[in-house]
Amino acid sequence: MSLLKNLKEARSKERAATYLVLKYLSQVKNTKLHLKLGYSSLYKFLIKELNYSEGEAVTRISALKLMMKQPLIESKIKDGEINLSKAAKLSNLIEKAKTEVKKKDLLIICDQIKNKSVRHTEDVVRRHLQIERAKFKNIILNESQVQKLDKVRKLYGDISDNELIEILLSEKLHNSAPKNKIKTVARVSRYIPKKVRHAAFTKAQHQCQFVSRSGRRCCEKRFLELDHVKPFSRNGLNNLQNIQVLCSNHNKFKGSEFLNTEH
Repeated sequence: MSLLKNLKEARSKERAATYLVLKYLSQVKNTKLHLKLGYSSLYKFLIKELNYSEGEAVTRISALKLMMKQPLIESKIKDGEINLSKAAKLSNLIEKAKTEVKKKDLLIICDQIKNKSVRHTEDVVRRHLQIERAKFKNIILNESQVQKLDKVRKLYGDISDNELIEILLSEKLHNSAPKNKIKTVARVSRYIPKKVRHAAFTKAQHQCQFVSRSGRRCCEKRFLELDHVKPFSRNGLNNLQNIQVLCSNHNKFKGSEFLNTEH
């Protein structure tokens, strides 16, 4: 029976380790360590730095979101009553709920999904929170379309098919939206000339230029924005020497760091 005893002890440690990993990840998120290290998102940090698979990264991020919002769920994960898969499923479904999920609802849900499968968990949550089932569409691509998709993927880096399709759809909708024409530009303006914009993106090779202290450059090629190296508010110019390309997360991070060191 020593084998069974050892297995149960290992299982107990496994649950504790899972909770500990999520707690550490919450600290990473709160301190923005992943951004400081040159990763544009927690998702890329988990894959590139911690060697998780895409599925494992998504599961942990979903569980982490729920745990950080709901102390009740944190205690359930800590005690092993809710595993990662169930926590991730619960997190994704709660985001789709039309109303705020109260503690009493969570208690009922947690009680009903105890020792149940992930599929049963989804049925319970959808029924209790009155969430309609998601709509899916399966599309079969021919060889030519797959090749085109792979060529486009190279522009954005290492991302999944779902991410790529989401980006292409969002960009198409954004570009199709009516835009107000700029008739005049103030002499003192944040407006960056088209030639400077083009040159900045070309110089950056359409990739975020944030570099961590260890020398790691962010590999993000999506959600890119132009940023003034010397802030515009401090008379930073709109020329190529003062313009850099940053992903949206590193642009926000740079702004928050500047505010923290301004005084």
